[in-house]
Amino acid sequence: MEHDIPWTLLEKQFTNQADAIETQKVNEWLASAEENGMILEQLQRYYQAYGSLPIEFVPDTKAALKKVTEKAAIKPKARLLPSVWWKVAAVLLVGLTSWWLMNDLHRKQAPAAMAELRADMSAINVVLSDGSHIWLNAHSSIKYPKKFTSTRNIYLDGEGYFEVAHDSSHPFVVHTAKTRTRVLGTKFNVRSYSSEKLVVVTVTEGKVGFGSTANRQVLLTPNQKGTFDRQTGSVVKMKNDNSNFIAWKTLEFYFDRQPLSRVLNTLAEAYHFSYKLESPNIKQRILTANFDKRPLAEIMQTISLSANVQVSLQNGTYYIK
Repeated sequence: MEHDIPWTLLEKQFTNQADAIETQKVNEWLASAEENGMILEQLQRYYQAYGSLPIEFVPDTKAALKKVTEKAAIKPKARLLPSVWWKVAAVLLVGLTSWWLMNDLHRKQAPAAMAELRADMSAINVVLSDGSHIWLNAHSSIKYPKKFTSTRNIYLDGEGYFEVAHDSSHPFVVHTAKTRTRVLGTKFNVRSYSSEKLVVVTVTEGKVGFGSTANRQVLLTPNQKGTFDRQTGSVVKMKNDNSNFIAWKTLEFYFDRQPLSRVLNTLAEAYHFSYKLESPNIKQRILTANFDKRPLAEIMQTISLSANVQVSLQNGTYYIK
């Protein structure tokens, strides 16, 4: 039952972004069917709880009818037929919701003060007003309210690791250009660089809802990751096969028979250096090693011995042959 719901207009209305013309269109939709008022109230409650509109929606007419009856304090002296109750409740709710929509234009609340941070050449740690922690990788930035009042919305460009303080009343939502990651309290990593084809979310603790802004969603649990393909729009859930996905934060590395090229890429992201393979045939040399917060010079010396290669540092670039 779709009822021709104007999804885009309702989302704008719920975020105080609808203009007078768009609000009028919502009012026209409300007046077009008695049950649309009930639908709007249910969608508003869902949006306040989860920060997005539902993927699938079936109106709960019983719950809406009960709520409207209680709001209007209707105490009938005589028993009304169900059809009469339906009409009375629908008319009252349409009127109440229309009044709320019109008055909402006149009670524009001051937007929450926003903070913006950028990590340039090294990772940084941020503590939010609710006690949540964010580790921001190099070449990444975030925007967030200095103080949360409802849904905890964070806007990320790049990569961040999140340890979210639990708050069942205020969902925590990480927005990227084309995805949303929604939690109540958990730990997870979001990687969303515009230069890369995939947005990747990897979970270490709790449950995470991940998907596109077009409402393609998957539920992720520990040791799972979700990917969003920027080109196709597909969202896929799978087991996490990358033990070093937060090595940029921890500086703890576990390489089990990994090609040398992958080892160097992982290290370069964490230690922020450049390298050049002077002999292409050594790309696939295999390395097994663990490094726990070791100096980069020591790691490169170990690689030189283990992979039987020569490593030299010139003008900030490692040359390997």
